[in-house]
Amino acid sequence: MISGKRAFDVVISTIAFAIVSPLLLLIALAILVEDGTPVIFRQRRIGKGGSLFWIYKFRKLKHRPHESAPLVVTPEDERYTTIGRFLDASKLNELPQLLNIMKGDMSLVGPRPEIPEFFHCYHGAYRNLLRYPPGIFGPSQTVFRNETEMYPVGIDKSRFYEVSLFKKKAELDLQYYCRATLASDLYWVVRSLMAVVSEWSQERPAVRADWHMN
Repeated sequence: MISGKRAFDVVISTIAFAIVSPLLLLIALAILVEDGTPVIFRQRRIGKGGSLFWIYKFRKLKHRPHESAPLVVTPEDERYTTIGRFLDASKLNELPQLLNIMKGDMSLVGPRPEIPEFFHCYHGAYRNLLRYPPGIFGPSQTVFRNETEMYPVGIDKSRFYEVSLFKKKAELDLQYYCRATLASDLYWVVRSLMAVVSEWSQERPAVRADWHMN
């Protein structure tokens, strides 16, 4: 029997996909005109229970098939296309993940799915995050919406993410998902959208000294 959360995901994502379909076509055309194919960026991510799935996003970086990409992409990355910078700032590059939700890989609200290279971060209490399907929206997505701006200059960005940002995001999510309801999930969908549209969230943290690597 389908759960209430799954029914919520299917209904909302299907309606949303139908509404934004014209926008999806416009974005795809803009990417195609500026930098050719592929339009969609696929990447392996960690899902519920630690299983891997393909996440879908609109491509925001120049297509360089013979280059190895860094694990963390920051605003100064020269590979951004013009449309890619707009998609990144507006978060419209995330729209194809509606397909992931309809497929059952993701939920509307859940922890952000990490790349397999960060699987080792799920240790101790943090492993409990794998009990929940990953999502587009949620507390950490809202509070850390601009996380790429939080990296100190001249450090190993992947290492900083592992020892600082991942832990802060995980702790925030663990506080929420053990008591989440459909009503509170709907709240985070609305709040996340408001944060994207108007930078409404007041909880955007700055990089503090106690976040620095040991």
